[in-house]
Amino acid sequence: MELSRVNQRDGLKPQREPYWHRLAVGQFIGFRPSTISKVGSWVVRLYDPDTRRNKFRSLGDFGSLPLNERFTAARKSAAEWFEHVGAGGSTKPVPVREACERYAEGRPEAVRRFQQYIYNDPIAKLTLDKLKKQHVLAFRKRLESKPALVSRRKHGELVTRPRSPATVNRDMVPLRAALNNAKDIGLVTTDAAWASDLRPNKGADRRRNLYLDRGERRALIKNLPTDCAAFVRGLSLLPLRPGALAALKVGDFDLRRNELVISHDKAGHARKILGSYAEA
Repeated sequence: MELSRVNQRDGLKPQREPYWHRLAVGQFIGFRPSTISKVGSWVVRLYDPDTRRNKFRSLGDFGSLPLNERFTAARKSAAEWFEHVGAGGSTKPVPVREACERYAEGRPEAVRRFQQYIYNDPIAKLTLDKLKKQHVLAFRKRLESKPALVSRRKHGELVTRPRSPATVNRDMVPLRAALNNAKDIGLVTTDAAWASDLRPNKGADRRRNLYLDRGERRALIKNLPTDCAAFVRGLSLLPLRPGALAALKVGDFDLRRNELVISHDKAGHARKILGSYAEA
């Protein structure tokens, strides 16, 4: 059946089975006329000699294009799918969200970031085989323009700041990992869509060498609320990260041995601090 000509497609009667146009051996593109309009829908068929069965994929209607351009667009989409399947890609259309959900199993931090930045974004609905560079680039621009949450005040007011390049890097890492994982397990055969546009910003994660001398620390502590001042004084006296200090309990200090046991720290290993305290 010749489907490239508009006047021939317009004369086709609606039926359940598509009208097939042969592209190559075992490769067909089909057109199913609509019962209510001239739009119709396109589908592809691929014969698998290993299983001796046909594989199908719906392509949509290409309704946004002029009638004389739809066959060309459908044929291009069909060729991309044939290439994808031929390279070992999944015949099932897998949305980006599903790829993220697979990767996020057992990874709470990835779950949190996907819920914040991916699942409600337009990129989540795109299937992996339809994902293009322009989609990934548009997502990155949306992420970069999204304000970063600093804190939430008592009455529910959000405090935000412009998203820094370092924050963008951290928020992109789980998505890049999820897409790479999808490629590794055969859900998609190429990383061309995201390999360059999900690269981290260079130099964004450099260490910030900010140091407060003793006088500056004293001035800071003096101007803080009492409870906050006690915490900052502890940070000034002890070689601890804020989270490790916040997790300390009275029982962690052995007065007889002048020993402080640090049970919870970013490094994940318990350690001890011995000796006298210096003046903040």
